[in-house]
Amino acid sequence: MRFEHAIVPFNVQNADHAEVRYARKLQRGEVELAALERFVALGDEHGFVPVVAYAPSAHTAYADFVAFEDDALAMLMPWFSATQRAWLRERTEALEIAFLDLTHPLRAQARRLQAEGLLYHPAHP
Repeated sequence: MRFEHAIVPFNVQNADHAEVRYARKLQRGEVELAALERFVALGDEHGFVPVVAYAPSAHTAYADFVAFEDDALAMLMPWFSATQRAWLRERTEALEIAFLDLTHPLRAQARRLQAEGLLYHPAHP
């Protein structure tokens, strides 16, 4: 992440490939986002209120500061996050269950704190 007064490398061991792989598959139409109907059914069966919360990856929370080594990811990963959030918003609304998107509050905190108070551990994006 390239902050105003510091550079903090994230995912330096490039250990997290799953999100990029899934984003590419979704973009190519090879996979679909998971259904929430079973989650609602489980709530009915077991007496709990289903709530869906979206906690974004570091690259989404730190969107103002992220610099990908692979330029192709600079467009893919924001698209992936936006697509997931839009789908979740639509489906939770249709199913009449609560949806909490933490993207905007985390982005606001990331802008405010920058490198002085990291919200994510750099080794685990």
